[in-house]
Amino acid sequence: MVFVVSPEAESGPADSVEKHCCSPAGNFSDDKADAFFADGIQDDVLTSLAKIKDLKVISRTSVMSYRDKAARNLKQIGQELGVANVLEGSVRRVKDRVLVNVQLIDTATDQHLWAERYDRTLADSITLQGELASEIARALQATLSPQEKARVQAKPTDNPEAYVAYLRGLELQSRADFSHEAFRSALGFYKQALALDPGFVEARARLSYVQGVIYQYFEPANNALLAEARANADDALRLDANSAEGHLSLALWALLSNDKATARQELDAAGRLLPNDAFVAMTAANIQSNYGWQKEAAANYERAIKLGPREPKIFFNYGVLLNEMGKVAEARTALDRSLALDPDSFYMRIYRAWCEVRWTGDIARAKAILARAPPGKDPDGRLTSAACSLALAQRNFPEALRLLRMFPGETLPAVGHGGFAMQLPKAHSEGLIRLWSGDRERAYACFNEERWRFEATAAENPTDASACYNVAYVSTMMGWKEAALAEIARLLDLEKEMPAEERVNLAEVYTWNGELDLAWQEIAKTLSDPENVIYANVYRLDPRWDPLRKNPRFQKFLATHKP
Repeated sequence: MVFVVSPEAESGPADSVEKHCCSPAGNFSDDKADAFFADGIQDDVLTSLAKIKDLKVISRTSVMSYRDKAARNLKQIGQELGVANVLEGSVRRVKDRVLVNVQLIDTATDQHLWAERYDRTLADSITLQGELASEIARALQATLSPQEKARVQAKPTDNPEAYVAYLRGLELQSRADFSHEAFRSALGFYKQALALDPGFVEARARLSYVQGVIYQYFEPANNALLAEARANADDALRLDANSAEGHLSLALWALLSNDKATARQELDAAGRLLPNDAFVAMTAANIQSNYGWQKEAAANYERAIKLGPREPKIFFNYGVLLNEMGKVAEARTALDRSLALDPDSFYMRIYRAWCEVRWTGDIARAKAILARAPPGKDPDGRLTSAACSLALAQRNFPEALRLLRMFPGETLPAVGHGGFAMQLPKAHSEGLIRLWSGDRERAYACFNEERWRFEATAAENPTDASACYNVAYVSTMMGWKEAALAEIARLLDLEKEMPAEERVNLAEVYTWNGELDLAWQEIAKTLSDPENVIYANVYRLDPRWDPLRKNPRFQKFLATHKP
């Protein structure tokens, strides 16, 4: 195991310099469960250290590449990660005992500052993180307030089996790739941990967070899941009001419930309680980005990068924000860095390919980026949807249909959005391809079943603007202009102000109903918004705008925004 600890490489008075901690850990346990347990000790030490304001902690993910090297150059590690001290050691689990050897080393001089050996029973070893963190802080002369000391020494659980189940969930949640399957599996492990120990605060907080992510990206109609996320966040904070993870989970719930005041309050609490944790900084930035708080989000991403300089997720999410801000050069650098750190990530690769379309309109280059995705791996159908989207940008409708038919799943992100759209039945994507290729009759058949579902939802929720839009959209796809425009009229009565994304959706409905002037008016409103970044290649290549190309003002827009 190698933990890394150091003063931060920033200018400032010597007596105000932050200390630094991070850790590539090795373990010598005999099976996978033991390996999870050993890694968990390392994670908990880092999390405990992150609770100390006077320390700055480098994330475990950022140092994993150093853990298995036979000959470690600690000076090089210090330079690459910007740290002055390394905590190196090993964890071995033998039956019901855990053996830990650690030593604190100055990376510049190779001097040993402190060393210790621990031999504990399995149950007692769960308290090691607090003891280790306290010793490390003392060796680094970091000041602990009484509150920090209490939080550092808090024991996560008394149940070793619950602890391992929690760690399995954490490993799935922390993967760079982003899939419904992985998050559902993580949810199952967190529930298993709580079944063994209902008072396990971190497991309950993480369960709430994962439930929120699943609702946000994969199951947006699962209101019961969102309610469970809120209940679990509340329970975590009832058990421990100082749970940073609990506050973070409640902040995510607030985002999904459009409660800005609560989101800001909970993010502030999480940042105060875990001031030096890369996951907290990144998640805060993600939530701030969703709210359009771009300056705050950028600052938190930059902070997260300092704490996790080798974490691909951080660079990826920062790249997404930079892309949305129109900072193409910086976005390209961040997204390429994320792929350099994790070249097998299909999710990050799909996004990078679609950005190439936005930035340059170069479909061949985008296909080359996508082609380097690992073969035989397509969770949630994102890769298929992305490949279909590139074929559609070239108006290769037969190829798009061929790719769609090859996908074995029942749902995938709707085609035409580069792999980043709502999960819908495969028939929906086929209907879009048929419509855009001019085959209205087959498109009608594809959308007919979906039409019944949308109409039933709208009837049950007559004041729901999104349900109203869905009926207008599917009516448009089926060629029912009068019904579609009637629903749009109702929508406009329900929703007086629309964000740019909704205006683009409205423009699509107008386009396919032949109301080209109204379609252009909606697009023009989004283009006139100074906060809305224009990537004209999306309009230039997307087949959904083919009928609008007859509009002279749309033609002028494309002509004045060259690739």
